Amino acid sequence: MTKIFLALACATALVLSGCSKPPPPPPGPPGAKGDRGETGAKGDKGDKGDPGQKGDPGAKGDAGPKGDKGDPGPKGDKGDPGAPGAAGAAFRVVTANSASANCNGDEIVISAICTGSPNFTPLKLSGNGAQCGDDANATSVQVRLVCGKR
Repeated sequence: MTKIFLALACATALVLSGCSKPPPPPPGPPGAKGDRGETGAKGDKGDKGDPGQKGDPGAKGDAGPKGDKGDPGPKGDKGDPGAPGAAGAAFRVVTANSASANCNGDEIVISAICTGSPNFTPLKLSGNGAQCGDDANATSVQVRLVCGKR
């Protein structure tokens, strides 16, 4: 049995002595550059960077919608008196004691009516006057005119 142990010890020493390797030789010169490889998978998102410098102002925008009506302002001062106005229309009533009457040359007949007779008397307008009935000198009927300035 000692011989077996001795043979076994020698075999183990022999096996173990073959396990050691010599040191590697020095590296050689670099080779030629190879072709570009395929693009790899997208990496994770990086950290947020610092804010940049302030930019120039943009172009002027369109006007906004019209605003609400404001409150009334304070009452203003009293104004100066105006220029005098033109003379107003002048009317004149002409009451005749006869059946005919006329307005003046610078007037026109505005209205005419026959009075004084209970019977129907036709009114006739003529130029710048009026007459009740056919007899201009009759006194049983009178004409009344309203004349106005032209």
